[in-house]
Amino acid sequence: MGFALGIYGFWLDGKDSSFANIQLNPDGTVTVFNSWEDHGQGADIGTLTMAHETLREAGITPEMIKLVMNDTALTPASGPAGGSRSNVVTGNATRVAAEMLVNAMRKPDGTFRTYEEMKDDPAYRAWLDTAGTAPPPGGESREAQRERTVRAFLDLAARRWSGDAIALVVHGGTIMCLLEALEPSHNFYRWQCSNGGGFRCGWDGAALTVEGAL
Repeated sequence: MGFALGIYGFWLDGKDSSFANIQLNPDGTVTVFNSWEDHGQGADIGTLTMAHETLREAGITPEMIKLVMNDTALTPASGPAGGSRSNVVTGNATRVAAEMLVNAMRKPDGTFRTYEEMKDDPAYRAWLDTAGTAPPPGGESREAQRERTVRAFLDLAARRWSGDAIALVVHGGTIMCLLEALEPSHNFYRWQCSNGGGFRCGWDGAALTVEGAL
């Protein structure tokens, strides 16, 4: 009889996830942003390879790909490095971001739009003119997001009021939506919080009070 056990410590920092951003630049180059932790295993070449394998469909060469890595003022959270995790999780986050860019660039005839063509897209310009309050193409408006977020919060708050213990870890935009709706003394952007931050609030079952920043 044989017995084997494999353990991966994903619980060390919560549910495992990774994020990456990619932007098309005016000169036709692309910049990849991630926080692929590198202690000598080659996160830069891993990021470049994952991005290029997808971006080359749009004619983007390795020399046209710029990397911004591990600067958390600019890069999203990509999680820790452990075992082969980074290549699988952060590598795939980078790949998916590249796929989203390529799909946005693709024209109906199979060719690809340039930066100049994309920035002048009428739907994009119309969205910018509303300061982000209107729905972007294929998305939802800030009002719709706020209504959805508040409904979910009130449902969870009702369960908490009945005795359940609930903890939420959410995106900063979710916090901003909730506080704008439930504590309207300030607008959406006033409730922006720092990375890993938030606000300490009180809830009495009917009204929310902001007690301070975390």
